Amino acid sequence: DFKLARGGRIAGRLAAAPYDTLVDATVDIFNSNGTAVASVESDLERYYITGPGLPPGTYYAKARSDDYLDQLHSVMPCDYGSCPVTSGTPITIAGTETVFGVDFVLTHASRITGSVFSDSVRVPSPTAGTVLVYDATGRLIKQVALNGTNTFSTGGLPSGQYFVRTNVGGGFVVELFDDIPCPSGNCTVTFLRLLVAAPSNVSMRVLATARRLAGTGMLRLPLK
Repeated sequence: DFKLARGGRIAGRLAAAPYDTLVDATVDIFNSNGTAVASVESDLERYYITGPGLPPGTYYAKARSDDYLDQLHSVMPCDYGSCPVTSGTPITIAGTETVFGVDFVLTHASRITGSVFSDSVRVPSPTAGTVLVYDATGRLIKQVALNGTNTFSTGGLPSGQYFVRTNVGGGFVVELFDDIPCPSGNCTVTFLRLLVAAPSNVSMRVLATARRLAGTGMLRLPLK
């Protein structure tokens, strides 16, 4: 036999600024240690309420949705989705009550999309590897996989300046956007900036250089 106790719940509504076009979103709930304990999708009216009962304690909430920036409760940006969730506003559950009013107003995000091409018609464009994205200070913030194609998309980014470089292996030279060699990845990524203005998308073409040895079918990187 089981003797179950009721728990508390967390509820609220999601909206988007400046245009309320949000279709759906997910709200993740974390305990006082920052461990995820619940996740819930918003309904057609963009309301949500957690399902499993939560024991008394302190909780934190984060909302996320495609094409929008992640946000902590209460209206706190979570750039690149990697912020400490416990830096948000705490939500206290004391018993079996439902805590209402844990609302979010999400902001449209930008993204960088593009393709990675071989500079030789004899060498197929890379379809594996990653594209690395750095912020204006040169800090690595995202690694985006090619996943079987030569295209990539960074997902949501806040407005700002970014640097992008390839890391595709297979004999291809590491390059910075736009067509700047970076042998073995040993270069200053802040050499060239790419401006991203939300809520637009910026498309780009990254050239991956390959050197083929005559008659061997092998790829060779250029000398440093």
